[in-house]
Amino acid sequence: MTIPVWSQADFNTLFSPLTRVADAFAPRAQAIPSLTVALHPGHVFNGIGLIQIGAYLVGDIASGSPTVSNLPSTAGLGAGLQVVGLGIPDGTTVSSVGSGSVTLSANATATLAGTALTFQQVTPAFMAPSGNPRIDRIVVDQRTGMLTVVAGTAAATPSAPTVPAGKIPVAQVRLEPGVTGINDAMITDERDVSRLGHGYRPVDTETGANYSYLDTDHYRLKQRSNGGAAMIDTLPGTATGVMPAGWQVTIGNADDAALLAVIVGSGASLNGSASTILYLGPSQRATIVSDGTNYVTSESPARCRLGAATSFYVATTGSDTNHGLTTGAPFATIQHAIDVIAKAIDLNGYRATVQVADGTYSAGAAVRAPFTGGGEVFVIGNVTTPANCVISAATTHCFLLRHDAVLSIGGFKLTTSTAGYALYADIGATGYIREAVVFGSIVAGYHHLLAQAGGSIYVLSNYSIDGAADIHWAAVESGRIYAKNITVTLTGIPNFRNLFAWASSMGIIWCDGDAFSGAATGVRYTSDINSVINTGGGGANYLPGSAAGSTSFGGLYF
Repeated sequence: MTIPVWSQADFNTLFSPLTRVADAFAPRAQAIPSLTVALHPGHVFNGIGLIQIGAYLVGDIASGSPTVSNLPSTAGLGAGLQVVGLGIPDGTTVSSVGSGSVTLSANATATLAGTALTFQQVTPAFMAPSGNPRIDRIVVDQRTGMLTVVAGTAAATPSAPTVPAGKIPVAQVRLEPGVTGINDAMITDERDVSRLGHGYRPVDTETGANYSYLDTDHYRLKQRSNGGAAMIDTLPGTATGVMPAGWQVTIGNADDAALLAVIVGSGASLNGSASTILYLGPSQRATIVSDGTNYVTSESPARCRLGAATSFYVATTGSDTNHGLTTGAPFATIQHAIDVIAKAIDLNGYRATVQVADGTYSAGAAVRAPFTGGGEVFVIGNVTTPANCVISAATTHCFLLRHDAVLSIGGFKLTTSTAGYALYADIGATGYIREAVVFGSIVAGYHHLLAQAGGSIYVLSNYSIDGAADIHWAAVESGRIYAKNITVTLTGIPNFRNLFAWASSMGIIWCDGDAFSGAATGVRYTSDINSVINTGGGGANYLPGSAAGSTSFGGLYF
């Protein structure tokens, strides 16, 4: 068995990096005591990479010359750093930095090749207090690593001053009245090495509806809450100044229920788009980084996860560049609200309500896939007076559902003028009418309700009809319409150009227990090709119309 032999060089190689980490920004008194304190070289993480301040290097010096040459690197060096080493006079600082060399503020007193040098920060001279002692604090900037001194207040029992935002505490210095020099006994090292160049983020709690991010928020975790109400935060744009390159912040939603939307001020973008809005649900967080011109997310959840029932708002006065979480900043279109929910939201078992303000809208929405996370999406207008919230679709359906999509609606008057159905559930999709609607005029060739190819429509509320359509209820190709135990009010004697109810190709219309008020013209029903219209024994004249219905090819009506 071979027993390894360790040399001093081996130990130096192994432990020197660890020593450098532990020694980062270590405070110490000067070799010849003065009213200044030196900080060993160190580094901080600026959001992009490590920033080095000071260095331990070897270089060549010559007696009578202010130049240090043959430095292996000048990383971390800058004017004003103190230089300590053999042949270097006390108090010498760097005057300028060249390529592989530096110029000093004093000439070397010896000629040495490969001499060890320390380049370090040094504080300004502390001012001695009079009457009572004082505690001052040395801090370094989280982003730059540069030191500053925060003066305390003299008192019989002094306390240290508060650490400013964006700074990391390094040391406390206790100054007695009339002191002329600082020694190590007067210095209390309070460094937290985990915060120097590593992933620790100081945590701030911010409450309220709005917050605008500041330069001093760099590399901090901002925990946001607003008592269950929506929060809207802003990353500054060009008007107030985009954050400098490397600035970053982690934003956390600490609210139990509400969503947090992060928007960008004018002139800047987030993830390549000026209109990008980042939504965060309860307990979610994201890290945002500035490149000096725009912002990107370095980490964020794939979807905003709801923690409670949540509302999005739509109004004719809105804009699809808004966040949509408040009535003061609504979306302009129902489709955009649906797209935000479909692409960015995990319902997490909760209901998302799209609250649509009174007015006339030229389109409703198409939903072509199930929403993520179960739950329910409910698009709701004016449930008291649906005629005040009109979807007047010009070239498409008011609501189109496909491919197993599920959507609830209510509180609208639905009309089309060039093409389109009022509510169309296709290919396994399901639509629910949960609140009152008014079915208005539908362009020729289209119907009020169409359930097709395994699609289903459930009518769970009383509603009214005041406009014509080819067909009111159409359930075809295994489509199903359930409209049971409701009241349907017909006003103005609407005309159904083909018929009121049509079940075809194994379609089912279940409409027992209904009450119809008013009259209509057109054929009452047709049930064909192994389909069913179940009126619960309502009789041949149960459904509205002016002409008798019929069955054929195995269709049933009972």
